Amino acid sequence: MQTDFDDIRAYEGEELPAVLGQIMSHPTVRGLLEKIHLPIPEPPYTDAEGQLLIPFLDFLAHTTTQGIELINEQYRPAGKGIYLTNHRNIILDTAFLSLLLYKQGAERPYIGIGNNLYAEPWIEHLVRACKAFTVIRGGSPKELLTHAQHLSAYINMLLAGNHPIWLAQREGRAKDSNDRTATAVLKMLTMAGEGNFLQRVENLNICPVAISYEYDPCDYLKAKEMQLKRDHPDYRKSTQDDVENMKTDMTGFKGHVAYTLTPSINKELAAIAAATTVKNEQVEAVAKLIDRHIHTHYKIYPTNEKALDILQGGSNDFETYIERQIEKIDIEQKDTAFLREKLLYMYANPLINQQDALRKASL
Repeated sequence: MQTDFDDIRAYEGEELPAVLGQIMSHPTVRGLLEKIHLPIPEPPYTDAEGQLLIPFLDFLAHTTTQGIELINEQYRPAGKGIYLTNHRNIILDTAFLSLLLYKQGAERPYIGIGNNLYAEPWIEHLVRACKAFTVIRGGSPKELLTHAQHLSAYINMLLAGNHPIWLAQREGRAKDSNDRTATAVLKMLTMAGEGNFLQRVENLNICPVAISYEYDPCDYLKAKEMQLKRDHPDYRKSTQDDVENMKTDMTGFKGHVAYTLTPSINKELAAIAAATTVKNEQVEAVAKLIDRHIHTHYKIYPTNEKALDILQGGSNDFETYIERQIEKIDIEQKDTAFLREKLLYMYANPLINQQDALRKASL
C-alpha cells in the first residue's frame, strides 16, 4: 500500500501479516508474552486485534484494575467521529477504551500516538499494526506547521472513510489532572476540511469522553517531574524516563477505571456561531465546551473526595496513601510539602472541576 501518508499512517490490510510476523519474532515481545503466560500467536498473522492486542489488554484489565466500565454507550458515534478525551495514562487511556468498544462489537478507533514514545522500532511497528498513527513531536516552527497540516489531512481522510478516531485533548498527560483542551489541537484538526472553522469542527463530530481512574500508578512520578521542573526550568524527561512511565502506567494498580461518553458537541455549535464570528474566540469557546462535557461527566471516586477534604483542612486515611507515594520519590532536596500538595491536587482536581462546571451550568 502506497499513500501520501506512509510516514505516519496505521498499517493496513495486506501489510499486516509481514509486520506482525516481524513483531511476533522479536525477543522482547515473546519474552513479555511468556512472562505473563499468554500464548504466543502462531502464523498466519492476520489479526493484530484478536491475536495480540485484545488478549494482552484483557490481561492488564484483570491484573491491574478492579474493573473498567463504559458509561453512556448511547453516545457512541455511529460511524465517523472523534473520541476526544482527557489524558491520564500514556498507553492505556486509549487501549482500555479500545478494549471496551471491541467487546461491544463496535469499531475500534484509529489512535494518535506521539513519536516520542517510540523508544524502540518494534514499539512503533506494534502500535501502527494496532490502528495507531503517528503524531510527530518536535522540530522547528516551520516543520511543526508542516507536520500539523499533514496530520490534519490524514485525520480528515479517515473521517471521510467513516472511521472513528481517538485523540487526547492536549499534548501529553495533564500532570495535575486539571484537564483543559489545548486550542492547538482544535486548530490542527481544522487545518484540513471545507468551510469555516465551526463547519470544519462539525465535520469532525467530536464526542468528548471523561476518563476517570481511582488510582493513578504514575502519580508519584508526575509529582517528581513537577519538582524537577520547578527546580530546573530546562529539565526534560529522557527516553528512559518515558519508558519508566509507560511501564508503571501499564503494570501499576489503578483501582476502578471509567470511560464516560458524552454527546457530540455539534448541536451546541450554533450557540457559539451566534455569540461571535471571531475565529480565535470561537476556538476558545469550543475548547471550553469540550472541557465542560468532560468535567461534568467524571466518575468521582472516594480518592477524589478524600483528597479535596484534606486540602480543605480535613483528615482521613488517604493521607497514608499519599505518604506512601512520596516515599517512592528519589530526588535530591526532596520537598515533601510541595510533593504532598501536588499529589493531593492530582486527585482533587477532577472533583474541583466538576463542582465548578456544575455550578456554572446551574446559573
